[in-house]
Amino acid sequence: FFSWIQQLTIMFNIHPDFKDGKPIKSGPLQPWVNPYLLPSLSIQQVAWWDETHTDCVIGFVPKANQNKVVQFKRDENGNLDPNGDFRPTPTRFVPKYAKQGRYCLGCAEVEYLDGTTEGKVMQLFDYSGKKLITLKEWSERCETEMKRVRSRLRVDRPVR
Repeated sequence: FFSWIQQLTIMFNIHPDFKDGKPIKSGPLQPWVNPYLLPSLSIQQVAWWDETHTDCVIGFVPKANQNKVVQFKRDENGNLDPNGDFRPTPTRFVPKYAKQGRYCLGCAEVEYLDGTTEGKVMQLFDYSGKKLITLKEWSERCETEMKRVRSRLRVDRPVR
């Protein structure tokens, strides 16, 4: 893991032992940290993707899945008041078979032809309740369906 971080910092030209892609210290370099053998990278060449799975909860959801609620005494208008009352404790319903929300998130820094850069956020991809399959499995399913359709066509009409 450490070598991977070293390689990334060298490729991004931010490693403290290298300046302008050249080593500051003299001496032999191991191949995995040699800037002449590693490609260079810019932040515009990297996109970040992540998946998140969230348990669905009905009702009040405490911050960060905590089981505690912090409240302060308030007056009738909702303002802080040491002589006020606490609001009723919110309720939370936990179903026996809870579902998950599944999402894919992404972002990247984009560089335009005029040299300006802008951060971009991918539109949220919601795949809750869906089964994701590999490209290989998708191709196999398409081929199976094409064979099924071809087998039902009339013989006198050729299909390409």
